[in-house]
Amino acid sequence: MTNQTPAFHTKKYGRYADLVEALQVSRQTIYRWVRNDPTFPQPVKRGNTVLFDMAAVEAWLTGEVAQ
Repeated sequence: MTNQTPAFHTKKYGRYADLVEALQVSRQTIYRWVRNDPTFPQPVKRGNTVLFDMAAVEAWLTGEVAQ
């Protein structure tokens, strides 16, 4: 994808809401990817906050997932 939304380039980590906005999918879709797709970058929890590595998610989107 060449026209990435700014969320991928301005933040190192993002919350569910950031992914919803950047990917234009529902929160439920992201939950499903986290649960059922072993290649989708797993979130990290910092206190009560769930964060995603935005670079890893972008790599997943473009098929550049490291094995």
